[in-house]
Amino acid sequence: MLARLAGRLPVAVLSGRGREDVEKLMGIDGIVYAGSHGFDIAGPGVRWEMGEGIPEEVARAAGELRARLGRIAGALVEDKRFAATAHYRLVAEEEVPAVERVVREVAAGHPGLKVAGGLSLIGAVVAEIAAGSAGAGSGLAYRIMESQFRLNIPRLCAALALLAATGVIIFLALSALSHLLLRRWHESALKQER
Repeated sequence: MLARLAGRLPVAVLSGRGREDVEKLMGIDGIVYAGSHGFDIAGPGVRWEMGEGIPEEVARAAGELRARLGRIAGALVEDKRFAATAHYRLVAEEEVPAVERVVREVAAGHPGLKVAGGLSLIGAVVAEIAAGSAGAGSGLAYRIMESQFRLNIPRLCAALALLAATGVIIFLALSALSHLLLRRWHESALKQER
């Protein structure tokens, strides 16, 4: 369906995965792929990549994370070229604080990098869909699935818009909190103020 749409309109796929991974997973020619949350974009007549030196810095941080988290069962580190991701959903609950501490310490050693928490909303929605929860106390994921099955497009669009707005609000709130807490002492924040 997406390939047919691409034959009629410009189509772009935006993902948090690396661009090359998205291209392999989708396998559709003639569309624009934006990987790493838009830091790496390629398609017909389009090629753009953000920030010189970022992939090298991320690779060094990912290497440190792998070395330090290697002893913790279930901890996985993924180098996505423009982001290093420490996955800990398979880590024993009592080991999670150790993973979080290592991530903070490694990020502190790389002033251009920061720890972000924007994917927690997506994780909550995916968990709700996977758990199959429903009923009066259900959340946006259920509303999205219900609207899709009933072909209630206005409600589906409203739920997706609300989900996107909530994600932006979480990102802005965490960014503001990060700025307030780090602006006077962290090297990355001091450079921005100069």
